[in-house]
Amino acid sequence: MAEAGVEVHIVTNALAVEEEYQIHSCDTSGHLPAGVHIHNIEQETPWHIPYSSLYQEKLLDKVLDVCNKYHIELIDSHYLVPYGITAFLANKITGIPYIIRHGGSDIAKFWQKGKLTEILKATLSGASAIVTDLKELSNINSNIVNIPRYVPDERYFNLTIKDKKEVNFAYVGKINYYWHHKGLNQIVSFWEQFSDVSNLLFLSQGKGKEDFINKCGCEKIQFLDFIPPWEMPSFLHKINYMFYLIGDDPIKDFSNVVVEAVSCGVKIITDDPVAISCYQPYFNVPENIISMNNFSTVSTLNTQSSGYPLKTRFESFIRSNIELYSRVLS
Repeated sequence: MAEAGVEVHIVTNALAVEEEYQIHSCDTSGHLPAGVHIHNIEQETPWHIPYSSLYQEKLLDKVLDVCNKYHIELIDSHYLVPYGITAFLANKITGIPYIIRHGGSDIAKFWQKGKLTEILKATLSGASAIVTDLKELSNINSNIVNIPRYVPDERYFNLTIKDKKEVNFAYVGKINYYWHHKGLNQIVSFWEQFSDVSNLLFLSQGKGKEDFINKCGCEKIQFLDFIPPWEMPSFLHKINYMFYLIGDDPIKDFSNVVVEAVSCGVKIITDDPVAISCYQPYFNVPENIISMNNFSTVSTLNTQSSGYPLKTRFESFIRSNIELYSRVLS
């Protein structure tokens, strides 16, 4: 976005979240392009009764501070809770228009279960646009926008860099309390048949990590903590196979890392090949997806081949977002 001429100010609580989910090596100095500025909220919270981490209040305070110091024209919020709500409150105070983008989990856990109903109704209805493919949200806001999903930048996520001297399997994601729903024990069992000639890497953190290690016999597995975004291409270039098990996942959603991995020449091992058909616009599914049942490509999958190994359309993705911003501000 910055390369396209947009000045970007990111307000985040990334350094104040639980220890299990922090990216400790994510030092932004030297990695930000011109035009991108990161503003972190206060990490410490004064003791008060009843105690709260005050994420909402500190996020709002920082957004208002940034809006006052810089010529902010538009607020683009990602995830409804707490960031979309923060954008809504900032709009009420400053009058600056805001856009809502949601995830699969916040819709499933809050909106569709009737949690925080009134504040989310106000947040969704007050947005200048909602970026979503959920038609049900058109009942509350008529400006529903379905723009292309995020796609990786081929300058970094590509097939030209080869650093795969060893055969490496990997799992990338959180290990929460409900790790058994992610099929992680199945990954360990499946990989054992290749353990003499390959490595298994878990790029993972989470509150269920210790429990998973204790129960699944992970002595031969290499665990890596989360890494900054700019290190992800290098990691994926070292991987041959990545597990993406969704059969027991309680919340179905599109995974950006699947598209990033395939763009780096990684084959995806899954327990539900049919569900992977949604990725067909981005890469040739039959050639890049492997069934966990028989470790073979799903050549019989009933999808139309895209005719090329990867279709990223990164420039189109950026252009679509800038056009959205222009429409909101016009």
